[in-house]
Amino acid sequence: LESRKLSRSNARGDVPKPVFPAPPSLTGRKVYFVQRPNSIQSSISIGNMAVKRSDPRWYELTLANTIYGGAFNSRIVRNIREEKGYTYSPGSGITGFANAGFYRFNADVRNEVTGPAITEVFKEFEGMRAQNVDAPELQGAKSYLRGLFPIQTATQTGLASLLNNIYVFGLPKDYPETFREKIAAVTADEVKRASQSLFGTDNSVIAIVGDWAKVKDQLGAFKDITFVDLDGKTATAPPQ
Repeated sequence: LESRKLSRSNARGDVPKPVFPAPPSLTGRKVYFVQRPNSIQSSISIGNMAVKRSDPRWYELTLANTIYGGAFNSRIVRNIREEKGYTYSPGSGITGFANAGFYRFNADVRNEVTGPAITEVFKEFEGMRAQNVDAPELQGAKSYLRGLFPIQTATQTGLASLLNNIYVFGLPKDYPETFREKIAAVTADEVKRASQSLFGTDNSVIAIVGDWAKVKDQLGAFKDITFVDLDGKTATAPPQ
């Protein structure tokens, strides 16, 4: 009897895998505006859907994002920070989950350059999609990522996070050993292809938190604007 009890207590059951809904489709540029009265800045996020974490294109997508906005010397940083002075710390990132992922650019800009900043974001998107990056820019991004990887995994916390991602997202077991060489192998054509799938110039969500009265005249090009409150619920348009 004791033996049977022990056997039952040690038996492993089949845990059903979670079922996720399909990622929502996105057509057109949709603007969501959150009213923040008397704000002196607009907080802007622009993004769209991306691939799941285990997608083999993750390397080329990571490089495309690094060149666009994922590093301090990236294109959008040079454009709206160094050249135009619209913002201090723009940036972008790609996040992958088990079944899908998302891409997001974000920046806090002065009220008076809210519209121009959005224009430059899409201008740089289109540049990445239209032309191959040149060899020095590509090599610089590769060197950055290859050098950053051992730094990120040098601590126990960083290594534990990496191993957790391997387990949770079903990455190859040799991911730590092969990441740097796979980044090095990405071509300019692959970065262009990744940019075309990652940067949705025609299909994007644009979220703005700011003072509507101060920026509305800069957003006239967008016909699909939804006002939401701090909980994400649809709200009425602020007074004109």
